[in-house]
Amino acid sequence: MQASQYDQMIAQIYTAASGKIDWMPALDAVSDHLDLWGTQIIGISKKNGSLLFSLEGGIGSRKPEMVLDYLRHYHSINPRVPPSLKLDMEGWMHCHEHFDDHFVATSPFYQEFLIPHGARYMTGTKLMDNNEYLVLMGAIRAVGKTPLNVEEIEVLGQIKQHLIKAMDIHLHLRTTYAEADLAKYLINQLRYPVLLVDDTRGIWLRNQAANAMLQETECIIERDGLLGCIDATDDKSLMLAIRQLNLHDKPDQDTQSDKVFLRLQKRHQNSFVGAYFMAVRPQKVMGAFGATPLALVLLHDPTVNSNLDPFIVAETFDLTPAEARVAVQMVNGQTADEIAEKSGVSVNTVKSQIKSLFQKTGTTRQAELVSVIHRMPELDSFTKPYQ
Repeated sequence: MQASQYDQMIAQIYTAASGKIDWMPALDAVSDHLDLWGTQIIGISKKNGSLLFSLEGGIGSRKPEMVLDYLRHYHSINPRVPPSLKLDMEGWMHCHEHFDDHFVATSPFYQEFLIPHGARYMTGTKLMDNNEYLVLMGAIRAVGKTPLNVEEIEVLGQIKQHLIKAMDIHLHLRTTYAEADLAKYLINQLRYPVLLVDDTRGIWLRNQAANAMLQETECIIERDGLLGCIDATDDKSLMLAIRQLNLHDKPDQDTQSDKVFLRLQKRHQNSFVGAYFMAVRPQKVMGAFGATPLALVLLHDPTVNSNLDPFIVAETFDLTPAEARVAVQMVNGQTADEIAEKSGVSVNTVKSQIKSLFQKTGTTRQAELVSVIHRMPELDSFTKPYQ
């Protein structure tokens, strides 16, 4: 990178900190400069431990489902967090110095989450650590790449000094940076209709796709800020589905359900929309969606999008994100060996996931599994509820 390009990258960092541009292009430039899979900066509130923001650049910033999977499934088993928290402000955490190849080969975090998404090595550091905020940065290399070398870490150290100042500006200007801002960012990145509602069906957030579906009034509608359905029976079922989540129960309540599925009738067509209701409890998702328990409502209309999506498949059959990716790859004709090679994990890991898929879908053979998964979007014939 020429000096003028470097100066432009630094200028973008400060422009993003001031709120004039999004952080993505600024962190894209950092990722490009150091040949990174991605650059991530996360801010955590010291008051309640909630995730205030997550800023990404590089390939990783183009995977919103990955961020959602991390918050819902994998943040609690991320082995890189404890050594990162122990750093002082001058320190660096290089994951390969803490976790050898044997650990990586047996770690669900690496094998089910990180490596299949194309990421591998991370160099982490602190940008801020005071009484109010903890801000961490991770520079992540792709699968097949080597960890950052000494010269690259020196360059990253120079960029770090600017990021420290930029974070101070960012947080000074956004002292009321609400957790809901992160939720809004996440759901706006998803291509299918998604809403956040409370236990009274009050709509807190909706993305553009959900807003378009509400305006069509073919299936779901908004009544005085509340989510409802055109069909009276579906409207009652929607209310009961949210109630079934028991959002305000204590975490150890036996009556809690984390997921409910409904099939909602469209008004002018003999077809249905799949509605997936997922409990978003602050204590289980790092408070990333705020301090109030909410329901994440995901809508799938097969007449609009007939492509299989791993996130939809996971919610339909109660699969882990890794299992859902394998299921979709099998439907697309890939073998266990091909899936393993593409994902960067062992064949044994993939075969173990396929075995789990058989159990969860009630199938015994690969052809039968593919048939069941492939029919999933046909909601007219799909009647399997989950909860």
